[in-house]
Amino acid sequence: MSPTLVMESQDFALKLREFLEDFDTARWRSELEAVTRERLATLERDLNRLLEASPKKAEVREAMKDKWQKVEARLAELSTVLRNSPNPKVKEETAPREQWKEFRARLQSVYEDIASELRTLDIHVPSLRPTNYARNVFHVISALSVLALIQYILNPTGMIIAAAAFALAGWGMETARRYSSSANTLIMKAFTPVAHPHEYHRVNSATWYVSALLILSLTGSALMCSVAVIVLGFADPAAALIGRRFGRISLINGRSLEGTLTFIVTGFLGALGVIQIWHPEITLSNACLMAAVAAVFGGVAELVSSKVDDNMTIPLASGAGCALIALLCEIPL
Repeated sequence: MSPTLVMESQDFALKLREFLEDFDTARWRSELEAVTRERLATLERDLNRLLEASPKKAEVREAMKDKWQKVEARLAELSTVLRNSPNPKVKEETAPREQWKEFRARLQSVYEDIASELRTLDIHVPSLRPTNYARNVFHVISALSVLALIQYILNPTGMIIAAAAFALAGWGMETARRYSSSANTLIMKAFTPVAHPHEYHRVNSATWYVSALLILSLTGSALMCSVAVIVLGFADPAAALIGRRFGRISLINGRSLEGTLTFIVTGFLGALGVIQIWHPEITLSNACLMAAVAAVFGGVAELVSSKVDDNMTIPLASGAGCALIALLCEIPL
């Protein structure tokens, strides 16, 4: 492909992603509507230029022509969506905020479609992770439920059996989604309240999570599994909420300094609470050290995760941090 075409396509997709991040529920205010319309107009102009120029610049190899045509089809779909932004001159039955919410949902869906098609051309743009309060609550409830199973019901063998059953169910659904578009639609519809837009095209975060649980369960350590689960369940949603609402200092992969610091502090407190409640034999100093390292390891994993879902990397990294301190301080796992 033409390097110019690659660069322009990626740049436009990243601009659209930046707009959608600023257009997030946690940041939206009615007084931002005028600025939002100006940015939409700029995006529409950039998109029109890209659509008009791409056939002239498309030095696309024969093997890639079909893929690029799919990208163009998604860009044309985006053009239609942009032309149908909420119109203040037309009185609608729904409130303006709800109109913008519906419009944002359409934009998010089209963005993920574009991102998915661009990846087939080895043009990588990050997926969106919009604010989803239901998902945040689900994270916390899932963590507490798994923690209760580990501490009160399951023995080491039971942990492996339960984790394997969940992982088998998760990957079974993923297989069904890949071979049947109707199954994909049905499954994603069921998970709509807690799903991110990109999960329609990629492996669901819950599947990566239960895969991480299976790996952790093989260690037979209730301590390691509990710390890993609680760091992900509490720190990840806390970082998302604070990062999207107050994040100003950008780091990498769409993360912010504010969100990462929130992750580490929340992960530390959650892990320390687990250790103190269920493993009081561990001294406070060692507990603090273990909680801190588990939180930092998890925070770094969340920060650098791009191609691999952080619902897998965070618990594995946090568990590894816990195990490292246990080894250094001679703490039984």
